Amino acid sequence: MRVHGVAIGERLNGFALDGTPTDCVHFAVRAFGSEQRFDLVVSGINHGANIGTVHYYSGTVGAALEGLANGIPAIAVSQSRQREEFKTTAEFSARVVRQILAQPLDEGVLLSINVPMGKIHCAVAAPPGLYPYELDFQPFGETDGDAVYKRETITPRESKPGLDVREFMDGCITVTPLQLDRTHHPTFETIAGWEPGRESMLNPGPPD
Repeated sequence: MRVHGVAIGERLNGFALDGTPTDCVHFAVRAFGSEQRFDLVVSGINHGANIGTVHYYSGTVGAALEGLANGIPAIAVSQSRQREEFKTTAEFSARVVRQILAQPLDEGVLLSINVPMGKIHCAVAAPPGLYPYELDFQPFGETDGDAVYKRETITPRESKPGLDVREFMDGCITVTPLQLDRTHHPTFETIAGWEPGRESMLNPGPPD
């Protein structure tokens, strides 16, 4: 993994890595955070929203989760691909950062911020909805005998009021609290009650 220094404006210096967003946080914590702990991880601004279930496989959110895994508060910041300027998102995120530093979040919780295209009508706290877009895959041709498909976004899906997908589509900045622990704890009782018991499942008898 290559690391090189970069200038950030006129007063700050930073480092750029050629790894994934999570690699960047993982490296920074170990290379630069051993003597003084980082106050906050800010991942993004990602050019593409991470609303709804998209956050499950988002590299931007993954980097923020890496911060939480190392005991560092974190936010993940994303905006619509149709929004070309980043100033609005940066200014809103800076206000959120100041709020978190003054009033820390619960341990193991991050904030996922998503800024829509066009005029901003509001900023709301909203839980994640379902996958926000209908997708289609159209044949595009062949390469070395392999079929090639092109992914196309068809239309935004309908979403219930109050969820981040709907609020984002309606022109609101959404702020969604996500947690490091994704375990569904009530299911442990279900697993414990499975028959045959877990030991039998690990040591099956001869096939019928």
